[in-house]
Order: sequence, then structure tokens, then C-alpha cells
Amino acid sequence: MFCRNNVQQISITDPLLNMPKYLQEILEKSWAYPFQQYIFPNINEDRFEVLYSDNHASRPNSPVNVIIGLLMLKEIFNHTDDELIGSLHFDMRYQYALRTTSYDKQPVSINTLYNFRNRLYEYEKATGIDLIQQEVEEQAKLIAKYLKVNNKKVRMDSLMISSSCKKLSRIELIYSVNAKFVKLLNKVSADSIPEECRAYLEKGHKNDTIYRTRDQEAESKLEFLLKQSQVLYKSGLEAGMIVTNTEEFQLLSRLLEEQLTKDDSGKEIPKPGSDISSESLQNPTDPDATYRKKYGDNIGYVANVAEAINDENSVIINYDLKPNTYSDSKSADDVIEKLAQDSCTDGDRIQVLVDGAYYEQEKAEEASSKGIDLIPGELVGRKPAEDKLS
Repeated sequence: MFCRNNVQQISITDPLLNMPKYLQEILEKSWAYPFQQYIFPNINEDRFEVLYSDNHASRPNSPVNVIIGLLMLKEIFNHTDDELIGSLHFDMRYQYALRTTSYDKQPVSINTLYNFRNRLYEYEKATGIDLIQQEVEEQAKLIAKYLKVNNKKVRMDSLMISSSCKKLSRIELIYSVNAKFVKLLNKVSADSIPEECRAYLEKGHKNDTIYRTRDQEAESKLEFLLKQSQVLYKSGLEAGMIVTNTEEFQLLSRLLEEQLTKDDSGKEIPKPGSDISSESLQNPTDPDATYRKKYGDNIGYVANVAEAINDENSVIINYDLKPNTYSDSKSADDVIEKLAQDSCTDGDRIQVLVDGAYYEQEKAEEASSKGIDLIPGELVGRKPAEDKLS
């Protein structure tokens, strides 16, 4: 059940009251003071109500503003979860920043963080709405106002973010998906494992299958593994919803769709490598990661960042994370749409500084009609081949 955090007042037994004055002054001069004064009170707990049950008989949630505040501090100080929870329990500055000094017991554990992230992920997967992004961007507006950054001059750029997953060859990819599915069947429906696929459960089978394959054997091995994928897919269908509703089955289904095509006789055969989309599955451990050739081969995502600037300060007012096949041009459209709402509110034009990958004349004209001046910087392009240089 969702409950707002109303326990933020200092009690008469709060350790802050018994702290020597000079230590209180040190605390108030630290980063914790502006955080608890300007950031923490403005965390919108109601935004996250959708993550919790509306059953009043269920257990109340841990305080959402403390969780969100902790996640912000995790990014600011680049903590691991262990370090973050340790700081909350043993460092008075964290308790002061999050207004938990009067708590008999700190209200957040590592499991709390894990469960909260899982709720966020499931909600975004179901709705497409990133609640953390909404909260961070709202906080950015408040910080920009405090720093007197008026959002009328914005620079925009993107960066590639590599997935933590390993780049797999086609044989490794197909084997990994098959093995993942066989392990699932072994847990929920062991009788459904086809006899010819039981070897996936044997120690050393992966090395024998993948790493001891000669180059001239690779094509036949690819066909062999995909045939096993088809056999496993059929077994999954026969096992019913206990299997077909799983992520492992969905990955197997996606793999077959992306890796197979039909020849003139209608027989399913492996696609040529050049016909496989860059948006195809790269690794079953990170199904959303895509492939892109930009600044070297990259498997992962692209982050687009819009930063409001003045002569003294800058604040990131908008960010977005997409598969790395999402173009800078599309990202520019998204940011222009968001900034246009601010332009319409007060009538002032907004300058957006971009590089050549974002800029198109038609896009600039459309942006101008919405009160936004798209200003290109140095144009980008491929470096000429050395034999064409004079």
C-alpha cells in the first residue's frame, strides 16, 4: 500500500540535538545541507504511487522520497549499493540529507532498492513511462531556477553507452539462447527437453560446441544449432503457458524470427549475415542492446543529453536513453518537442546549439516555427581516404 512519508520532523531524542555546535556547523556547511533543503523536499512521492497496491490491508511501502534521494546520492558519489546502504547507516551526513536522523532504524535496505528498481522496470516495460526520468527532469528545472539558468540557451549532444554484455558470434548467440531455454525447461518441465538437446546440461558441452569448431565447420554448425532452436521452440509450445509466457521462450522465438529466412522452395534456412538487422538480438543477457558502427563497433545504447547553459553554470534539463540505432536526428525531434512547450509558455525563443548530425534545414524551419532556433556547429563527415588527399 502506498503511503507518503510524513515522518520528517526532528524528535526530542534526535542525535543532532546532542551534537556539539561546531559539528552542527560543519554539517550545515557540507553538501548535505543544500540537499535536504532544496532537493529532498521537492521529490514528488505521488509520482510513484502507481508502483504500489491500492489495497489498504497490505503492508505500507518504505518512504519513496528516501529511496529516490538515495538513488540520486548513489549517482552523485558513484557508490555501489553496498556502499550506499553503508553510508546511510553509518554516515550522519546521509541521514541529515534524507531527514532520517530521528529514525530508530533506517528505512531502506539493499532489498528495498532492488524491489523498487524492479517495480520501475516492470512499469516502464508495461507503459513506456520512465518515472525516474520524469523526476530527475523536474528536479533539474528547480536546480536551473536556483542557479539562474533560464533554459533559453541549450546545447545538445549524444554519447554511446556500451552494454555490459559480451559481443557474441552468431554461433555463440544461438547456443546461448538454446542453453538458456533448456535450463528453463529443466526447472519447470524437464520431460519437455528433446533428447537431442539434453547435452546442453552437460559440463563442457559449450566448449565442445563453440570453441572447438573449425572455421570450415562454422556454417554447418550454425545450421545444426538453429535446427535445435526449432526443435526447442516446438517443445516449448507443447509444454504450454508455463513455458510460453517466459522470457526465455520469447527470446528463442525472437531469435528464430531474426536468424531464419525461407529459400525458393519454402524451406527455412539461416539468413546471410548481411541480412540480419542491427536491431536484432545481440546477447540474451541484454535483449534491448543493439549494434551500431559509430566511433568503432558498439553494442548497447545511445544517450542524448540537452544542457541549459549561461555564462557561469549549466544544468542537464533533458536526457534520454535509446537503443544505439536511434539516430541523432530523431533525438533532436524529441528534444525540440519538449522545449517547444517551454517556448510556448513565455513566448521567448530558445537557442539550441547542435552538431551537424542533428541539423537539417527542414528540421530547423520546423523548430523555428515553434520558437526554437537550431544553430549548427562544425559539420560532421567521413575522413577522406588517404589516397584521395592531395
